[in-house]
Amino acid sequence: MKMRTASRRRPILPPAVAVLLFLLIRCGADRSPSGPSGIRTVPLNGGAPAVTVCRWPGDKAAAYTIGFDDFRASHFDVARPALNGAGIPGTFFINTAAVTRWNSLRRMAEEGHEIASHTWSHARCSRIGENELRRDIERAIEDIRNHLPNVHKVPSFSYPFGLLDESSKAVVSRYHLCARSGSGGIETGDAEHTDYQALKAVGAYPPYDIDRLNAMVMEAVGSRGWIIVYFHSISDRNRSGPTTIPLDLFRRHLSFVRGRGHDLWFATQGEAACYIRMRQTAVLSASVKNGDRIEVRLEGKVPDFGPAVPISVALCRPSEWIGRSISAEMEGGGRRIQVHEPDPSRFLLDMPVPSTCVVYATQ
Repeated sequence: MKMRTASRRRPILPPAVAVLLFLLIRCGADRSPSGPSGIRTVPLNGGAPAVTVCRWPGDKAAAYTIGFDDFRASHFDVARPALNGAGIPGTFFINTAAVTRWNSLRRMAEEGHEIASHTWSHARCSRIGENELRRDIERAIEDIRNHLPNVHKVPSFSYPFGLLDESSKAVVSRYHLCARSGSGGIETGDAEHTDYQALKAVGAYPPYDIDRLNAMVMEAVGSRGWIIVYFHSISDRNRSGPTTIPLDLFRRHLSFVRGRGHDLWFATQGEAACYIRMRQTAVLSASVKNGDRIEVRLEGKVPDFGPAVPISVALCRPSEWIGRSISAEMEGGGRRIQVHEPDPSRFLLDMPVPSTCVVYATQ
């Protein structure tokens, strides 16, 4: 006799489980908008918030640059470790004919210090002909590029002995973004008042009054300006000379500056000059997209010889995003941008020039 095979029946869910499953499906369907990474985002009820370019990166009060003239052994052996320990990049102006330790300079460049030009022969720029000056500058740039393969631009220059005139300024401007002069003082940081080929600076010379030097740093903070401080040699034996400062005094200045890190943007000369120029011409806009994100567009151009310095952009925080985690991504590639939140009312983005990014808050 042929036996009948029992038909398979689907198991019936208990009523309580069925209700729970139904609620889960309903809740899943009623989810918040999805951001660029497919995560739950917080909708916006109003329009785009106010957006501005910060005067200095991180919305710091002032910019601080520390420079060193000539090629001196103490730059690598003494100044470099002190700067690295303080987290401050230096700009080292070298007259390349005197360089005997290119490996040291290569390492300094790899660590984030700027290797800049002080001519090839340490020429008195205002006292030689235009053609001779041009050849001297070209030779220095060629030396730097040939010996430091990762250095493609040489944005910064300083005039030997601080000597310059209108003719030498014109020549230097063809090769460098900015040049430090022998004039003392603090730069305003305003593009319209900045002579990029004759930047003012504060030189460290005997009697090495560190209290006065530190007071000038605070003056720059008060005026929201840019202070350039420069040295020559630093003695680890605490010797003092016409261009040699004892290490103890040098460290005392660095300690003071580092302690004002909340007010100061530590930048090389090339970075600071480039930021001022880009800030002057930057065009910024913001708009709400898809009801849950802000698109920020930064238009502008990096100047010739300028390093790739991002622009800091400040946005007022929408009320809906208070207490929420904020993220930002570059348009297209999805690369994350770091978000800084100095206070609950706003946040900052460091954006390349030019670029567009998408900002959103998550649940």
